[in-house]
Parts: sequence; structure tokens; C-alpha cells
Amino acid sequence: MISQQGILEEIVNLRNQALGEIMQAENTQNLEEIRIKYLGRNGLINKLIKDINGLSERIRKKYLNV
Repeated sequence: MISQQGILEEIVNLRNQALGEIMQAENTQNLEEIRIKYLGRNGLINKLIKDINGLSERIRKKYLNV
């Protein structure tokens, strides 16, 4: 399981990585591949959400305001 600090870092890293890839996309096909990579059923954001759900409720409320 990942720690609360690790989750916060992962969120920031994932955001920065996605924005970088979007900025470098040369066409709509590249953008679609990026969309699937991050937002697809087995995408990176869904994996991150599963990690967040694995945190205790106290930690989620304190650090993630959920």
C-alpha cells in the first residue's frame, strides 16, 4: 500500500506527466492514445484511485479532503 505522502506525490507527478504528453502530442491520434492511457478502464488514474481507496478513511479526509 502507498502512503498518504506517496499518493499526493503520485497525483502531482501523474498530472505533470499527462500535461507534458498532451503538449507534445502531434495529432488527434496521439491525444486519443494519451486519453486511453490516463482515463481508460485500466488507465493510470483508475489505478491511482484504487490506491487512494486503500488508504484509511482518516488519512483520506485529512490529506485529500474526500
